[in-house]
Amino acid sequence: VLFATVRRGWSKYLENLFHSVVNYSTANRMFREQNYSFQHGAFRLDIYFYLVFSVFLFQLIRFFRIDVSFQNYQLYFLILAGVWFFFMLKKFLYKTTGFIFENSGETSEFLFNLDNHVRVAGLLIFPMVAVISFSSFNSLGIPVYFGILLVSAVYFLLLFRGFMILLKKQFSILYLFLYFCTLEILPLVLVYKFLVT
Repeated sequence: VLFATVRRGWSKYLENLFHSVVNYSTANRMFREQNYSFQHGAFRLDIYFYLVFSVFLFQLIRFFRIDVSFQNYQLYFLILAGVWFFFMLKKFLYKTTGFIFENSGETSEFLFNLDNHVRVAGLLIFPMVAVISFSSFNSLGIPVYFGILLVSAVYFLLLFRGFMILLKKQFSILYLFLYFCTLEILPLVLVYKFLVT
């Protein structure tokens, strides 16, 4: 329903959204215009991403048989809350870092691109989530690993876009290194460490 309303009411926004992931000029134009009428579609896609990505993480936990204390709906809502908190905290840290280093403009542009990329990721992994949920095949390895590959590809496109934004703004290489090591790589390492232990 969320996707159908966006597809029906904001089809031009969807087209621009997918272009913005692979085309920097489109993303830059969208950032400068900040079309108010598209924000309703963007909000729906944000909800869509949180719901779908949380289902995907739930499926990964079940597929890899990760031992957790919670099951079924409790586990899903815990994941949903964790995903939402993770992204809100991440955005807060980016804004704080941008304020400290007096680079709020560049940080805002990167966060705009972050939102675009996660919205596209939600749309791309939905077919994989559907196949994993409703497929009658015994082996679900292909959709699981393909979904992981899609999420990883969108994430690396985001990192590349971040480098492009900061390099075009004559951003210090030292700050660039600090930004991505602290706010991108470190959280992934901590999440991995948490899951392993």
